[in-house]
Formats: sequence, structure tokens, C-alpha cells
Amino acid sequence: WNPANSGLASPDVFSLAASDSVVYAGTQGGVYASTDHGDSWRSLSTGLSNVFSLLTTTDASGAQILLAGTAIGVYSTIDTGTTWSLWENGPPLAVWSLSRIDTLLFAGTDGGVYRKGLSEDEWNPVNNGLTSLYVTPLITIDGTLYAGTPDGIFASTDHGLTWEDIRIGLDYTNILALVAVPSTTGQ
Repeated sequence: WNPANSGLASPDVFSLAASDSVVYAGTQGGVYASTDHGDSWRSLSTGLSNVFSLLTTTDASGAQILLAGTAIGVYSTIDTGTTWSLWENGPPLAVWSLSRIDTLLFAGTDGGVYRKGLSEDEWNPVNNGLTSLYVTPLITIDGTLYAGTPDGIFASTDHGLTWEDIRIGLDYTNILALVAVPSTTGQ
């Protein structure tokens, strides 16, 4: 491993996201972008700090957007970071993770999981079945949401409406990270 942090104001990288040939880093000092595989970084986020999660996606009209989950909610940019807007009516909490299924966005927060349709204004809590509302990792695999909490891993197959405890066999249940690995066997 070699350091790839030239231009980062803070070495604390909380999240990474990629879109086309751009890699984005969410850091204590804001959002940074690299177009040379991390050899150099440039700041995209004047005024943003503590960016815990990033999601590259499209809005309801199909335009590319970059979302940043921060200590105070969700910010978005439609101009690759020149301007950022705090999403009104968003989770007024630290947003640790962001995910998407179809036209629904999800935020893992220290107050549970919140859901918002792309064309809707409000974020709504969807926590039925979660035994802890402190959700740090939140990922999507084949239409299923997985949430990591201090009580283990929970799965939702109905877009967050209900959650099932799937921590069977886990001795240590404080889940701080989840990753999706494609199957090489098709299972």
C-alpha cells in the first residue's frame, strides 16, 4: 500500500465513491475529487465538513448528482461540487451512509434509517424491526437493504418498511462496515 493523499487537507477519509473516471473522498475536511486514481486531490466542498458518506446517483430528471452525508444532514451538488445545497426536510442527524434502490434513497443515521423518494421532499423513518437506531453502514444488494447496528446486521426486502435480524452466528455484533462482493459462482 502507498499513500494516495496529495492535496487532501485531512488524512481522515470516511468514505469513497466513484463515477466514470472520478473518485470522490468524504473527509473531515469535506469532499475531494481525483481524476488520476488518487495521485492528487482537489477540494469540491467549501464549507462542508465531516462528510461521512457519499453517493453518486441521478435525480428524478435523470441528471447526475453527488450526495454527501454529513454530521448535520444530506447535501447535494449537481455541478460536480461547485455549489452544495443542504436538503431541507432531511434527516436532522448525522448521516453515516447513503444507499439507493430504484427511485428510493436511504440514509443510515444515528436515529435509524430514513427513506425518501426521488421526487418527494420529506425523509421518513423506516425502522420497524430494528433493535438499535444507530445505523452506520447501509448497503443494497440485489434490491435488499442491509443495515449494520450495534445489535448486529438487519435486512429489509420491502424497501425498509420492515427489518429482520440476520446476525445468526455472529459473536460480535457491533457492525461498523458492510461491503458487497460479487459472487463468482452465480449464487
